Amino acid sequence: MTETISVNHRTFQTLAIQSLRYCMGRRTFAVIDCVKFIREHWQDLTKHAKAIIIRDLDEALQSHEDDLRDNRGYCYLGDQCYYQKWKNLREWINEQA
Repeated sequence: MTETISVNHRTFQTLAIQSLRYCMGRRTFAVIDCVKFIREHWQDLTKHAKAIIIRDLDEALQSHEDDLRDNRGYCYLGDQCYYQKWKNLREWINEQA
């Protein structure tokens, strides 16, 4: 069952950011769902929310790349397949500008 619900715009922004932060580093389908959600609703986000998402993505990608460079056993964004999903999202965001 698909049901439409309503939340105010500020709550929506907060939930989008929190969802991104929660999903980064997870090793589950939640990563794919979150990336899809951010793409589908990018136009609905404020400039401020977009800036936060971009900053968080950039920091996470850098942390992951640092982990790889330093041969750590665990990387910030999890497995390579999940890192690639986040990197693809960041590249897609660049194309939206």
